[in-house]
Amino acid sequence: MKKVSLIATLGILITTLAFSYFSGGYNNPVQSVEYGTVSSTTGASQSQIEKIYTVASTAVAQQVTVQTTASASNSLVGKFFKVYPAGNKYPFIFWMNVDGLSRSPNTIGYASYEIDVAATDTAAQVATKIAAGYPASGLDFTISALGNTVTIVNKKTGAATAPDAWTTDYTVATSVLGVDSNYCGKAFKIWSASNAHAYNYWFNVSGYKSSCSFTAEDGFVSKEIDIASGASANTIASAISTALNLESASFSASPSSNIVTITEANEGPANMVWNYTSPVKVEMTTLGTSSDKTIIGPVAANGYSYVSLTSNTTSAITGSPTVTVYVSPLDSGDDTWVATTATIVPATSLAGNVYTAPVRFVGKRVKAMTSAATSAGGATIYMALSNY
Repeated sequence: MKKVSLIATLGILITTLAFSYFSGGYNNPVQSVEYGTVSSTTGASQSQIEKIYTVASTAVAQQVTVQTTASASNSLVGKFFKVYPAGNKYPFIFWMNVDGLSRSPNTIGYASYEIDVAATDTAAQVATKIAAGYPASGLDFTISALGNTVTIVNKKTGAATAPDAWTTDYTVATSVLGVDSNYCGKAFKIWSASNAHAYNYWFNVSGYKSSCSFTAEDGFVSKEIDIASGASANTIASAISTALNLESASFSASPSSNIVTITEANEGPANMVWNYTSPVKVEMTTLGTSSDKTIIGPVAANGYSYVSLTSNTTSAITGSPTVTVYVSPLDSGDDTWVATTATIVPATSLAGNVYTAPVRFVGKRVKAMTSAATSAGGATIYMALSNY
């Protein structure tokens, strides 16, 4: 709101004359004049824009090497070593049965595999038989042998307990340490414009040691994003974009390398995206704003009974915004506003003037709002109040 000054004297004079003309002469003097402008930037609003920066999935499958020894003098009879799958769901025992002379060890609580070897086998032959003793269709390991070295790779990613040579004289060691996922069951939060909808986007990681899950929260819609255990940051960014674009009424997302740019589908502010429990980083680049097309007021109207509008086009206008006076019965707050019949459409030509007849109203506050911004050009709008 701007109080009238000497610069606006001409506008006041125009308004005063117009008010007097439409109210039947100079017997109804104007008591108060307020003014504002309508232009191409009036009530400008914008959609919120945010970015998500992804990192690669850290989930790694554990890898173990076993260096065997020869089965000389029945040295391997009944001997066994132990390895663990991802998540340690149960340990595996590989036990050596030499020429059928060995007995199975106590395997309660273990998964066990019998490896049949001969007393004359070399270390390399023992290694080959260990690799062959585990079925290729097995769900937990991929096992291969080269020379006297057996390589055991967990089929699923995630941390696992270190292996143990136990009763054998093999050299058993972890060559690649299993690492848990940084995404499994983790989530980020995002809100649509004006916080109309709230979402939890959570990650489910395939090929991981355990199923990923997320507990839904009241007031949030849960959405699942599926990624692979070893997914790169770029791949995860693409997966996030795909998931967000399924909610096209709320978001538009596009990936570039490991960056997801998210534009709200609607204008207006929203809570900033929150990385919550996920490893991603977030940033707001453009704050959403709402359209406020109030150009004059609100101003106190106690003691006034009439309102009128006058416009003076200051630059040629493209478009046809309609300015309307609204009245509120309340001294404060923005919940109750009622349109009056005091409306005006500014002239499109430069220096064009338009007047309205005074309109009677009952209320405690008034304001003037435009229906839209102009495409180009603008006008000064004067709102005059009188008490009779």
